[in-house]
Amino acid sequence: MQASQIIQSQARVITIIDLVEGDTYKLVKKKSYSQDYDLYVGVVTGVMHNGETAVFTALELKADFSGDAQIVVHGGEEDLMIYPATPAELVYALDYAKSATERKIKDALQAKDKALELLEVINTAFSSSTQLTVPATSTTEAIQA
Repeated sequence: MQASQIIQSQARVITIIDLVEGDTYKLVKKKSYSQDYDLYVGVVTGVMHNGETAVFTALELKADFSGDAQIVVHGGEEDLMIYPATPAELVYALDYAKSATERKIKDALQAKDKALELLEVINTAFSSSTQLTVPATSTTEAIQA
């Protein structure tokens, strides 16, 4: 049994010849300093062509359930491993990114509230009405001890 023949007979090659605003895709990127890959799901937000070079902008979401989303620009001489994606795949990733972002906002607001409470305690401790003093000491006690 030769695995290469099985893989080759099952592979389908798809070439994306047009990208337009609203197209959904999957993108495979090689991780830095590694042989591993990351999967992203994206939607094209704009396409630009100056007659010589074409680029496209997109909203991409990392498909690792981190909720990471970013606006990116691809094109020029960049080699891309890009594949068609269904809108349902993008909606799933967007829903997850939305809930992850909402969690991050909630956590940040809680951290802000804690910081504001601490600031209030600090301001109260060092307000003009509070007298800061050095505790009284006795040199005789220190010698006896």
